[in-house]
Amino acid sequence: MSVRVVRNGTIANVFLRGYLNHTLLDPFYAAIQPHMQAEKIVIYMRSMDGMDATGLGLLASLRQQFGPDKHIVLVAPPKHVANLLTNRQLDRCFTLTPTAQ
Repeated sequence: MSVRVVRNGTIANVFLRGYLNHTLLDPFYAAIQPHMQAEKIVIYMRSMDGMDATGLGLLASLRQQFGPDKHIVLVAPPKHVANLLTNRQLDRCFTLTPTAQ
């Protein structure tokens, strides 16, 4: 699993690859922490293989830390990941989109 963040003005673009689980917690937080003042976080999920409960918790924690007034977009989550987010009602906390806006 890998995480890479590219800042574009007020937007933090986060690129995830592999499986989102406990092995990514520390690298994810280390990569995203310097960008928490961004107005928007766009997480590109096209290269993800899936996620477990830890991955769901990581996204929920990010939503809480980033604040309710800022926008988090999940781009191109794999179908099973999108279903998992919807089943856990996390789609209410994020914008899910098939392509970058």
